[in-house]
Amino acid sequence: MKIAIFSECKSNNQGDQAIFRSVTSLLSDHELVGISLSDESPPKVIENSNYSRRLRDAKFIASFKLPMSRARIRWYLQGARSKSAIRYAQGLENCDAAIIGGGQLFRRNSNLFAERVYEISNLCQERKIPYAILGVGIDSALDTSSSRLLSKVLFRANYICLRDALSRARAKKMLGGTGNVEVGPDLAFAYTRNSFSRKFKEPSQRSTVFLNIMNYEQFTSRTYRKLNRNQFDMVSRWKAFAVAAIKAELDIVICTSGVEGDLAVAQVVAQQIGDMAGCKIQVIHPTGLTEMEEALTRGGYILASRMHAGILAYRFGLKVVAFDWDDKVSGCWETIGQPDCVYNFWDSDPSKVLSFLISRAVEDDYPPVARKVEVAVKHCLEHLLSRI
Repeated sequence: MKIAIFSECKSNNQGDQAIFRSVTSLLSDHELVGISLSDESPPKVIENSNYSRRLRDAKFIASFKLPMSRARIRWYLQGARSKSAIRYAQGLENCDAAIIGGGQLFRRNSNLFAERVYEISNLCQERKIPYAILGVGIDSALDTSSSRLLSKVLFRANYICLRDALSRARAKKMLGGTGNVEVGPDLAFAYTRNSFSRKFKEPSQRSTVFLNIMNYEQFTSRTYRKLNRNQFDMVSRWKAFAVAAIKAELDIVICTSGVEGDLAVAQVVAQQIGDMAGCKIQVIHPTGLTEMEEALTRGGYILASRMHAGILAYRFGLKVVAFDWDDKVSGCWETIGQPDCVYNFWDSDPSKVLSFLISRAVEDDYPPVARKVEVAVKHCLEHLLSRI
């Protein structure tokens, strides 16, 4: 079966790359075409033996993110919609089915995810290509226009499996309480390393804690804006967590998830902690999944701002605490039965957070949650095959 996969597969966020690799690995018995939702380069057939190298070596140009009104003018009046539709149609050529996922694709943003997903749905409907929504999250801040478009996308889908209960509740509301909507773990929980090895070093032999940093604007865009925190408060909180880590006799490394906007604040945090501790603090800004793997597998613990930094660290055998800057974070960890690893960044006692982190159990090399993702992908294929 030939399957088109629509995702943010060309993002510099390594979480998006991990999702894409997970789903393509699980579908490796099929002919796959990867189409980026927002990057305008042409779709490419995925060769499973070397697609990760090609993605890692590609150079992507960050596009200027326009405000919503101007983005919609470009989309509807200045030809952006037609250009994207042509690219999506090329990706769907001769395909038997399509998958939209995963990640927080059902949201209102200046990349116009809602409009783009709706265009993909229209093209699938015109060509009578069945499609599934797999491993997707639905945002809490949809406007009327985005909600109307995405409701149609959900209604037309042949299979829906979302990554948390909150997203399912939102989907059911958009569908008027009808339709079957399943919930499964985020696709990145099935991530397999480049080497396809499931053997990791014992975390007890690793005394490094990663402080995974996210840019202030995005970190405070949801839950905490009303608290009137500023970026100096954010840096001070990270210093407090660093003090707790030093007291626990852990080495500190600062890391990002590859997002350009995160690097500047990561460097500031590293400088501040280094001045306090009297030493140079390493900053890791990965440009690919391999680089992120090599870094994380040398550590034992992570305090994660970016949700997928926590998920990847979990897959690499680290002990994880995730900070709840968006309700998608708590939702994803609740889906796998581990809501206790999610903490409030601003109000939690750093010493108690570190104590909890150190005491956490380590998961198997390929934990049951990864198998649940495999089951969700299997169900997805069954539903798509039944419509061909």
